[in-house]
Amino acid sequence: VPAAGAHSLYNSSMGNPTVVRGGIDRSGSDGSYTYSTRSNMADKPVNYVSIWDAFRYCNWLHNGQPAGAIGPSTTEDGAYDLTDSAAIAANTVVREAGALYWLPDDDEWVKAAYYDPSKAGGYWKYPTSSDVAPTIATAGGVGQITNSGSNVANYNSGAVWNGVTGNLTTVGSAGPGSTSFIGAADMGGNVDELTETIVGPTLRYIRGGSWLFPVAAGLSIQVRTPSNVDVDERSSLGFRIAKAVAP
Repeated sequence: VPAAGAHSLYNSSMGNPTVVRGGIDRSGSDGSYTYSTRSNMADKPVNYVSIWDAFRYCNWLHNGQPAGAIGPSTTEDGAYDLTDSAAIAANTVVREAGALYWLPDDDEWVKAAYYDPSKAGGYWKYPTSSDVAPTIATAGGVGQITNSGSNVANYNSGAVWNGVTGNLTTVGSAGPGSTSFIGAADMGGNVDELTETIVGPTLRYIRGGSWLFPVAAGLSIQVRTPSNVDVDERSSLGFRIAKAVAP
């Protein structure tokens, strides 16, 4: 359950000492909290987040990463208008024109993960530039992938470190042989990734599979899964940001 506070941006599982897959500690009291990354987690994907957390992060980037009180000029508007509580409740919030940073929609995510102009048919089956199921990643004591190389992904709980079977791994540590054509790392495995594509009243698509997903098929181009935006904050779910490129 997300902790109390403005918009529940912090989920207590991020820093729970008995939950070793979260990456952010919080200390202090309401109004004067401080935050720090947990040991060996600074280079791992953020998790225990919701679509609204992701949209607010996009707004914060869009607005120039300002400090100060939460509001339209910091986290509540810019890339996504979150000032209308009815739109949030109805799950109808969409990207604003002129957004500088945003959550990819399903089509954008698929192209970044699977598209290769030199490939017959244009798309790989897996986001490791392969039509063959990726090798399951293994990990060392700080979460670095130890069998890096061609066509490796963190899924099926293969990354055993920090006292648990199955965990996040260091971003990009599978190496350049396991990226998509454009060089995007970990689009298969590590964490499922939220997209902004609306599926229903409480649902948005997620893509990519996670460290927990038991079979390689979950990382493939054919699979997209509806995620409940109201309750789905977990250790195997995160997000990826897209950025506008100057012409």
